[in-house]
Amino acid sequence: MSGIVAIVNPVAGRGRAGRTWPAFEAALRRRGVSPEVWYTAAPGDAREMARRARERHVELLLVTGGDGTVHEAVNGLGPGGPALVVVPLGTGNDLARGLQISPTPEGIADVVTRGHVRRLDLGHLETAEGGRYFVNVSGAGFDAEVARRVYEEGGPGRGALPYVLSMLRTLRRYRNVLMEIHVDGRVHRHVSLMTVVGNSPYYGGGMHILPGATPDDAQFDILLIGDLGKLETLMVFPKVFRGTHVRHRLVTCLRGATVEIRSREQVAVHADGEPAGYLPVRYRNHPGGMAVVVPAGAARHAAAASRPPGEAAPFHPRKAHSD
Repeated sequence: MSGIVAIVNPVAGRGRAGRTWPAFEAALRRRGVSPEVWYTAAPGDAREMARRARERHVELLLVTGGDGTVHEAVNGLGPGGPALVVVPLGTGNDLARGLQISPTPEGIADVVTRGHVRRLDLGHLETAEGGRYFVNVSGAGFDAEVARRVYEEGGPGRGALPYVLSMLRTLRRYRNVLMEIHVDGRVHRHVSLMTVVGNSPYYGGGMHILPGATPDDAQFDILLIGDLGKLETLMVFPKVFRGTHVRHRLVTCLRGATVEIRSREQVAVHADGEPAGYLPVRYRNHPGGMAVVVPAGAARHAAAASRPPGEAAPFHPRKAHSD
C-alpha cells in the first residue's frame, strides 16, 4: 500500500490537537490530499500505529501532537520508513521549532504539497533498561531528574513552565556526581551537573540547549555542564533560553559520533524528556536515519548551513483516500 496516514494525538497540547485537527485536515483536502486518520487513545498507541504504517508501506506519515508523540512514532518506525510530516500541536514542539515548521493549517498543507525531504540523523541510546531512539536531545544527570519529575507529575510535552517548576524543586536536593564521558574514544572525567547529547538544538519547550547542533551532520553535539553550585545554576539557567549558557567557564561543548557515559552513582537518563533508565548509557547515531518533510525555504536554508548538508529532495505526495 502507498498513501498518506495521519496519526493524531487528540490530547496533545492540552487537547488543542484534537480541537484543531479538523482545520488541518480541511486544508489538506483543499489541496487534493486526503489522509487516512488514526487517532491515539492511550500512551504507546503512536508507536504501534507508526509500526503498522511502516508495515503497510505508507508513503507519508503525518504525526500530529507534540514531541512526545513524535518520539513514540519514531520508536515505532526505527531508521527508515515513510517520510514524516510533523504537525506541531503539542506545547513543546521543539523538533518543529528547529525545522521552522509553521503550526498552521495552510503551513502544514504547504509542507505536504510543496515541501522537501530532509534526512535527519536519528539518535539511539542503550541502558540496562533497554534501547530507544530519540530525535531531539537526551541527557544524564540533573535534567534527567527534572524530566523524570515532570513525567511523574503529568507527562512531558507541556511546555517550559512545568520544566522550570520541576527544576526548582529538583535543585534543592540534587547533588552533582562524577561522570566519565567517552566521546569517540576520548575520555572526559568531570564532577557534573549534567551531560546532554543531541542532534537538535532545542528541548524542554524552547530551551536552546545545543545552539550549535545541526540535525544532519552525522555527529552528536555534547554539552558537559560541570560542578555548578545551586546559586550559580539558578544564574545560568535563564541563559539556556538564549543559548548563551555555552559561554560559561564550566560548560564544555564537544561533538562526536559515539558517546558513552558512566558513573559509580545512580544517575538518571532521559530521551526526548522520557525516562530512559540509568547510567551507564551508550549512544550511537544513525546518519540520515529519519526522513522529514520540511518547508521548501527551510530545507534550502538548513542545507546551506549544514556540515555536510542533508538531503533536500522535493516531495510530491500522491493523493490518498481512507480505506
